[in-house]
Amino acid sequence: MPINNGKKLKQKEIDNTLKNGNVIITRYVPQDQEQAQLLDLVVYDIPAKWDNYTLLVNLGRWGKVISVSTRVHKKYLSARVRLIPDHKCLKCYNRGD
Repeated sequence: MPINNGKKLKQKEIDNTLKNGNVIITRYVPQDQEQAQLLDLVVYDIPAKWDNYTLLVNLGRWGKVISVSTRVHKKYLSARVRLIPDHKCLKCYNRGD
């Protein structure tokens, strides 16, 4: 959060500060056998207009999302995603797709 320094902050500045670094924790706890499959991925060029729900729904297509940390870059987001991939996602990941 920006330091006030006696000046009134504009709503846009506050919104940009809050949007710039966002962490989503799903409270999913991986089981022991899933720990070996845990992936940390960085995903680029996500539309910045996506809200957290839309982001989680789309990332959930790859597997069980544990956490997401996002950063806004003008009109796109980048996201650091921790997930347990499903079988199809794991095959693509291992092939380098």
